[in-house]
Amino acid sequence: AIKAVGQRELKHELGSETLDVHFCAEALKLPSEKENYELSDGTLAAYRNSRDLYERIQLGDGLDDRFRGKLKVAVDTIESAIRLYGLRAVAIAFNGGKDATVILHLMRACLAKAAEETLSDGEEKSESRIATAARVISMYIVDKDEFPEVEEFVKKMCKAYAVDATDLFLNFKDSLSAFLNQRTEIAAFVLGTRYDDPDGRHVEHFSPSSKDWPRFMRINPILEWDYADVWQFLRHFELPYCVLYDQGYTSLGSVGTTGRNPELKCPDGSFQPAFQLTDKAMERAGRVSRSTLTCMEKPLITAGVVVISTDALSRGMAEISSADTNQMLRSHGIQLKKLSIVPNDLECAIDEIAAQVSKFDIVITTGGVGALKEDVTFAAVASAFNEDMCRSEAALSVIKSSHSRCNDLVQMVDLPASAEIVDNRNDNFMKATNGRKPALTFPVIKTKNVYSLPGTPMLFRFGLERIVEHIS
Repeated sequence: AIKAVGQRELKHELGSETLDVHFCAEALKLPSEKENYELSDGTLAAYRNSRDLYERIQLGDGLDDRFRGKLKVAVDTIESAIRLYGLRAVAIAFNGGKDATVILHLMRACLAKAAEETLSDGEEKSESRIATAARVISMYIVDKDEFPEVEEFVKKMCKAYAVDATDLFLNFKDSLSAFLNQRTEIAAFVLGTRYDDPDGRHVEHFSPSSKDWPRFMRINPILEWDYADVWQFLRHFELPYCVLYDQGYTSLGSVGTTGRNPELKCPDGSFQPAFQLTDKAMERAGRVSRSTLTCMEKPLITAGVVVISTDALSRGMAEISSADTNQMLRSHGIQLKKLSIVPNDLECAIDEIAAQVSKFDIVITTGGVGALKEDVTFAAVASAFNEDMCRSEAALSVIKSSHSRCNDLVQMVDLPASAEIVDNRNDNFMKATNGRKPALTFPVIKTKNVYSLPGTPMLFRFGLERIVEHIS
């Protein structure tokens, strides 16, 4: 009504010369004529919202000190990138996932603050100019197998926050090349990579793109965050996220490779929202191949993994991914419930193995299997079952076939009394390693419901395949 009749007519109709019409318009959040264009596409409203978010982030009210520190590092990293490359030279790749959503909100908040500081002098200091400069630049790769809810969410976010978005329809690498050819000013991308991601172990906050890829700087502000941190940020600041996360999904991919997380399934068949997941190792439990979606919804067997750390293990431990282990087990109807890393200490190993044996259908140990007196795995397994140790001639025979100095390795075949060899197919192992003969071949040892594997990544992966075949 105020817009329709105008200020002068409104005063006349109300019969009051003292009415502050400008105040009424502001209270109703109506634009002035000067601001009409910006508000028509949401740019000014998006800027104000983002500026408010920045202030709330800086205050950090209600956040614990641990997460407040992580949040400060994330903001500082993005602000450093903007200072280094410029307001319009840093982009994001927004795909609607939870990590990308965190990046969108952080990026728009930091851009709002940076644009205000950059355009602070002369006639450029108009709110409309600042709002335009603060728009987030984004690319979105359209997947023909995308969840409709994800597509809808991406569109809503781009409209709500006036994102300068470009839709692309090629694979990621080709889409990236096309985007950078089109937007030649872009020098860096802010990404949602975390250290616990499969590809997150080898990057830093600023990491150049890989060889044979287009040249740009990868900015990774939330490397130190974990699953719980992502949800603390989104929920604490009451920020929008894709509705699928309220329906039991914890990690989103394409329709054919994504299911609800079984860890969130309720007795009545419904699913809890994603933020209720307590075991961060199970974040990607719903991300498997299309052929195994049914199996992952109804796991048949529960499993625990005990990693017994040794010096020999430390050289390759980073290569053993809990996500990869979980995916392999899940694809065979085995639900990974817990993965623990314990020191190479007999009492610690006994306690953890015994605890998992009582809770899960199977337990897999890795590490602590070797020729050193300090290697405690088999002794710990024997103690967990109150069994004696005895020499296994069958295991010794396997070692003799692959190692000439077998007398130095006798301790490796002192096994629990009920231990048995599950698999010693060395010919299959040679095929799995492309014909390269391993320094030492060791069979998969099963003691009741405990399977024991060496800690070397190559032997661990091969042994895990033998275990799931044996169980199947």
